Amino acid sequence: LEITDARECYLEKFRLKLIEKYQQTSVSTINSGIAGDSICGMQKRLYRDVIRYQPDLILINGSLNWGEEQGDTEDYRRVLVQVVKALKEETKGDIVLMTPNMVLPSSFDNKRSALEERVEVIRGMAESEEVCLADTYKVWEAYQAAGYPLKELLSNELNHPTVTGHEMYAVVLMQLMEERRVSL
Repeated sequence: LEITDARECYLEKFRLKLIEKYQQTSVSTINSGIAGDSICGMQKRLYRDVIRYQPDLILINGSLNWGEEQGDTEDYRRVLVQVVKALKEETKGDIVLMTPNMVLPSSFDNKRSALEERVEVIRGMAESEEVCLADTYKVWEAYQAAGYPLKELLSNELNHPTVTGHEMYAVVLMQLMEERRVSL
């Protein structure tokens, strides 16, 4: 089953983990993600949905929905760098680039830009732009390498994570916070 309960998405799970760890701090979140949107759509909505709130922490998870109509991997890189630079220039928030969950092959795959290529763009961009990286894809790769069936973590048996997949995202984000010794 696909996640339709907002309490089961990774952002809410992450928020609850932050509250548990930083009990004396108020933690509020704004989820500006739109199902089915791409990084191009995110870029168009960036001021309205993110910058105007002047967030302390910004999570960017936008690599799955990159169809052939959006372009190739270089086009993806170009848009992502524009988003990151705009956030760096117009906010003081810490930026976290997130790699996606793995997906199963489908007829929707972009033949001009493989997901693995976009994952490498995200990893490289985190380094070159000196922003944090939550490398969830690495965890999914380890899961698959250990012989576990990928589709068990995909609610639609294609690309949407199950509740367990969302929990994995939240755990990776909390590990990043602890590694960076974030004090909210």
